[in-house]
Amino acid sequence: MRPLVLLVPSLAAALELPRRLASSGRALAGIYPFKVFDLARALAEPVLLGRGLKAWDNGHDALLAARLLAESGPGFGLPADVPRGPVAATLARTLQALRRGGVSPKKVDAFAARPEHGEGDAERLATLAHLYRRFHESLEERAADPVTLFAAAAEGLESARWLEEAEVLVADDLELDPVECDFVAALARHRPVRLLRRELPPALRAASFRAWAEGHGIDEVAMADSPLEALAPPPAPEGLVRLRRGLFEPPDGPAVDDGSVALVSAPGEAAEVRAIVRRLLDEAGRGVPFEEMGVILPRPDTYAPLFADLLARLGIPHRLHPSLPLRFGRSARSLLLLLRSRGLARSTVMEFLTFAPVPFHRFLGEEAEPRPSRWDAISRDAGIVSGLDRWIIGLRAYAEAERERGDQESESRRARRRRNAREAEQLLEVVQTLSAVLESLSGSEPWSVWSERLRTVCEDWIAPGADTERLLELIADLGGLGAVAAHASWDEVEQVLEARLEWERVPLEPVEGGAVHVGALDAMAGLTFRFVAIPGLVEGGYPGVLRPDPFLLDEERTALAGPAAGETTRVEAPKTKPPRASVGQMSLFDDVEEAEADLDLDETEPESPPSAALPVLPTTQDRLLEARRLFHRALSQATEKLVLSYPRADARTGRERLPSLFFAAAASTLAGRPLAGADLDRLVVEDDPAALPLEETLDASERDRARVREGGRE
Repeated sequence: MRPLVLLVPSLAAALELPRRLASSGRALAGIYPFKVFDLARALAEPVLLGRGLKAWDNGHDALLAARLLAESGPGFGLPADVPRGPVAATLARTLQALRRGGVSPKKVDAFAARPEHGEGDAERLATLAHLYRRFHESLEERAADPVTLFAAAAEGLESARWLEEAEVLVADDLELDPVECDFVAALARHRPVRLLRRELPPALRAASFRAWAEGHGIDEVAMADSPLEALAPPPAPEGLVRLRRGLFEPPDGPAVDDGSVALVSAPGEAAEVRAIVRRLLDEAGRGVPFEEMGVILPRPDTYAPLFADLLARLGIPHRLHPSLPLRFGRSARSLLLLLRSRGLARSTVMEFLTFAPVPFHRFLGEEAEPRPSRWDAISRDAGIVSGLDRWIIGLRAYAEAERERGDQESESRRARRRRNAREAEQLLEVVQTLSAVLESLSGSEPWSVWSERLRTVCEDWIAPGADTERLLELIADLGGLGAVAAHASWDEVEQVLEARLEWERVPLEPVEGGAVHVGALDAMAGLTFRFVAIPGLVEGGYPGVLRPDPFLLDEERTALAGPAAGETTRVEAPKTKPPRASVGQMSLFDDVEEAEADLDLDETEPESPPSAALPVLPTTQDRLLEARRLFHRALSQATEKLVLSYPRADARTGRERLPSLFFAAAASTLAGRPLAGADLDRLVVEDDPAALPLEETLDASERDRARVREGGRE
């Protein structure tokens, strides 16, 4: 058996595809599942050994950008009161995009010096060019950043003996940047690479990975003709086929209503989650195993906690794939709440003390019985606003007053008053200790010192939880940032910490047996499921409003991505017609004839040179096309049934909400014609709690309401 390198778009696919193959009875010897970056790292490490490069992790770019921004003076004209942390994070993304796009500092300098820029734009671009040159010089041949790593990985292909005789299979569409494309192209030159075939509408194919792969000798293969043939699904129902072939194309053909696609709405997000879980149970009753069901979340921040809570309460096994940023883990969020308690504002302190799993016995002794909920009421009654002095004065006065009142009351009331006084004194002791900890997190220290202090804070203030180990690993990694700068201010430490908590993911909890898969659009890519639900398809929610980069506008990105004199494009496309012109974020479908007229094609003239199938510097429109491709990929993961849903009202304001344009595009594709609002309303179904049969209720609250409607009858 030839070794098989399986390139997958998600960690879930890397874990699940070999498991599914094993359950089918196929041999697993010689299968190596990798994400592109992980394969590159495995190939690059032997090459980079001995070069003396500085280590690199996901916090370095934010730290380096913050330092460069602080040293740049008023170059961007930022007001003094604008927080520098978010600005530095945005700048880091811009600088990384330029570097990963292969744009040289010389090219940015030349572009910034063009005379056609207005005064404000010229100043902004000149500052950006200066910062990018320093950013590039800080990394080139000095640090093992992703650009260096991918270049080394391409070199390592020659000496990778374990890849000899191997074939490479790409499990699904990948969303790659230029340095990743260069690596995959080098891989295709060394080893045979094939891509699993998947239908893609013409409007989405033009700027996709598949179009790029076609021009680089990567052939498509049906799953049934690949080493994954045991996992090939049966033919899909007509409704799913229509979506796979025609989504975001002008709708055409007769309406399809075969029950394979359900369009669902609900009053709010919580009711929407209940409606989907009800359908999960219906599918289980039909004989579909939980492990062959997937809930794909375009908005995981909102929906992942709702699904995790409801599924856990109902005892439905589920696997929450690491799609949520680590800052949503309880330990990580507790640390952030502790850090935001600086200044000791009552609301932030009490939010930390009531949310975090604080081991209070460390500060109060084993005999203490702390009640944070009572502390909240006591601090409010004591009139505390913020500041340590106010906490000391307010809580001491409160405790003294409670004891004085107790001395004048009956024995039972006296005991309660004294308990209140003791609780106020306990709270004061905790707040004073917290104040001392926050005071220690200030000034400037070596990164190793900051790492040790944060580790101590976590161990003292946060009891172990599911994400504690990952959080402590992240904090330990901060010590390695001394390779970038020997010392750092606390503000820089906090910026890097928040950036890392956003980048790292909540770890998976072990689940025995089959479980419903729940995760973001990119967290489960490459896997198919018999039943798929995609909630949250509401206007403004997904894909949301895509805004241009404030440091490098879309037209400037397009100009910089083009070849300079004597250069060729870095990522070439197949020699076909350029992709269709787009009509913007508010358009459902591209008009083919209008787009080709806008391009003014003359097929008698030679093409020069071919445009990049994958953008060097993605613009807002490129990001919209990527969002469309990700949505199409999610739809294509369903093999039998698909549920698309949205909340029709805002739970906070009660304002009516409209479905997303993506939801409307899917409905129009199924209907074979563009749909007006009234037409769409007739296709959407909604569960009616008042008419819900008792056997379809999910929990005690729904069952109690059903019994009340039935007059107490079961």
